[in-house]
Amino acid sequence: MSDVETEIKFLITNYCAQNFVEEIIRSKPEGWAWTTPLKELTIHDSYFDTLAHDLRKLKWGLRVRSKNKEKFITLKGPSVVTRSGALERQEFEDRLDDRSMRIFLDRIRSLGVRTVPEATRLSNPGNWLESQGLAPVQKRKTIRMLRKIGLKDSQNPIAEMSLDTVYYEIAEFLVIHVEVEIESTRGIPTEDFERLIDVIKIRLPVGAREWRVDKLALGFLLDELHQQGVLRGMIDSNHRLLDKSYDLITNLLSNTEEKS
Repeated sequence: MSDVETEIKFLITNYCAQNFVEEIIRSKPEGWAWTTPLKELTIHDSYFDTLAHDLRKLKWGLRVRSKNKEKFITLKGPSVVTRSGALERQEFEDRLDDRSMRIFLDRIRSLGVRTVPEATRLSNPGNWLESQGLAPVQKRKTIRMLRKIGLKDSQNPIAEMSLDTVYYEIAEFLVIHVEVEIESTRGIPTEDFERLIDVIKIRLPVGAREWRVDKLALGFLLDELHQQGVLRGMIDSNHRLLDKSYDLITNLLSNTEEKS
């Protein structure tokens, strides 16, 4: 299924801010309306690319996700920034099976990425993708607290709000990153989503700020920083990225974009 994903992220840089956001998600704050019970999910993501990183160069990402004993395959495209600061990008997602995997390989080829034309189906999805010339480039785990959210005068949920605690394994290092992700419900008018974002921005605590680096790009950057020998000094004793580390990451991205 093809759709446009619209989301905004807020970086959580200290424990006080994280506790505040957790309390918001667990409670019923004034002016908001939770439409579903709280869900706590454990998500395992594996990303694949060619050995030449062709998808990454095109700013596309191919993901296999395990969630609630179900598997999904997702292909995400480059993002653009909207007026409110949210990111929009094309997204294809389906349940993982023989049919969907072959369809997604056709989509990858339509981007100009070369894969092996034919291969025997293997029982393990990762092995099967590798047989097509695609190698695993990133694995991570996310603990997600999620609820659907709207405004009190809204009849339907406007978005999903989740607090994500993301665990990266970078060589011998465990690196923890925490963010709030707010994703627009499909079919909701843009102005309703932007109104909700304005409400959320007012209520976010000190220690939360807008964040436009997706999880995949952050994982690549952390790996590059490890190769440069600086990752050890960027995390605290609890494996979380330091506040100043995000400033370094933002500056690195800005310099990269200026050169491209």
